[in-house]
Amino acid sequence: AMPWTIHAITNTLEAAGLNIAPHAAEGRVAVELAPRKTRPLRIVHVDDEGWLLEIASQLIRKRYKDVIIDTFQNGDKGWKELSRADPDLVITDLLNNNVPGRTPEAARSSYGMTGYQLISHLARRDVKYPVLVLSGSLAKEGYEGRAREYAGPNLNVSFLQKPFTPEQLYAELSKHFGPGDEP
Repeated sequence: AMPWTIHAITNTLEAAGLNIAPHAAEGRVAVELAPRKTRPLRIVHVDDEGWLLEIASQLIRKRYKDVIIDTFQNGDKGWKELSRADPDLVITDLLNNNVPGRTPEAARSSYGMTGYQLISHLARRDVKYPVLVLSGSLAKEGYEGRAREYAGPNLNVSFLQKPFTPEQLYAELSKHFGPGDEP
């Protein structure tokens, strides 16, 4: 004797929110999962310029309503968060400690690792999520090439020069997440 009857199984599946329909040819039950709410999109953004973090966050939230954006002005704190949980995207500047007149030691104590170092750590960890480098330094000779070297062959990295337009940012994001919500 079967411990469950078809009727009992049907009731259990319906109670769990599953849409069931008998398969016409063989009398089997086809189970279709009810649409489930996906988790919110999660982005980690690291940049030493607080105003840029705020502007980029506002632009992203305008297009992607349920997004969670963790912002860090310190590269070490950003890395600590990335070591805790994987996001759907990382956005980073290249020179998170590029403060004129400041010694490298003083800059590191304030801003932590650079974007180059962050990219290198992510590449060594072999992460599968994309990285968007958002930097004014990309206009300088060799900076993008150097970042690509740090990324290695497996890190999914793309580049956007500061200053950027909202349309340019949305174009980069849509490569990974689709067009988002209409503004």
